[in-house]
Amino acid sequence: MSLLAAFAGLGAWLSGSGAHLRGGFEGEGRDLSVLYIELPLMVLGIPAAALAASLLAGAALGGRAGRRGRAAASGLAALVVAAVLTWVCAGWLDATSPVRPQEGLLGPGAGTV
Repeated sequence: MSLLAAFAGLGAWLSGSGAHLRGGFEGEGRDLSVLYIELPLMVLGIPAAALAASLLAGAALGGRAGRRGRAAASGLAALVVAAVLTWVCAGWLDATSPVRPQEGLLGPGAGTV
C-alpha cells in the first residue's frame, strides 16, 4: 500500500511540476523548489500519512473486529488518505503554478476575438 501511495505522490508531482520547472519567458517564474520541497513531501509524505491512517484504523478497532475486518478497515483508511492527499497535492501544484506571460491571468487566447 505504501508503494502505491508513493507512486500516487510521484504521479501528482509529475502532473503538476512541469510549469514550475519550465518557467515562463526566459525562465521567469521558474521555481526549482518543487524538486527539493514538494517532490520529497509528496513521495514520502503521502505513504507516511497512509501508513499512519492504516495503523490508527487498526488500533481503533482493536479486538472488536475480526482479523479480516481490521485489515479491510486499515486498507480502506490508507486508500482514502492517499487519494485525498494526492488530490490535495495536485491542487496545490496547480494553484501555485506561475502565470506565464503569453497566457495572461485568464488563460491562453483570453480576450481575443
